[in-house]
Amino acid sequence: PMNRPNFFTNVFFLCLILVLSSYCLQENPVKQCKEFIKTQDLEVLLEICSEEVAYEESDDVSIIEKQELKSKLGAFFSSNPIRVFKVKHEGGSQHGAKYMIGTYLSSKGKTFMLKVKFHHQNGVLKISAIKFSPE
Repeated sequence: PMNRPNFFTNVFFLCLILVLSSYCLQENPVKQCKEFIKTQDLEVLLEICSEEVAYEESDDVSIIEKQELKSKLGAFFSSNPIRVFKVKHEGGSQHGAKYMIGTYLSSKGKTFMLKVKFHHQNGVLKISAIKFSPE
């Protein structure tokens, strides 16, 4: 006789399918971040940020909320309009955190190293830190 899967086996596989599908449907936040930097669309940034983000610019480090981050980045991009952004390196940890390091060249000729860190927040990868360092 053929064995029928029991109720708990069905529930387990249904849950597994739901978890995997939600993971696969999440857009790649690193890719979204690259696009954000190129387009400087601050609304896109807010979608992929943690509620609080470590922000560092010119050795001034602070933990700020998303709305304040939007304001600070708006001011940064206003005084340093983008000319070129190039990703130098991307990586990740065993625990799923990711990072991106790139070079940001402003149209005014200033160059900055940009580091962005991503961590899981409620099962979703979000930006947790942004750092601009003059080169």
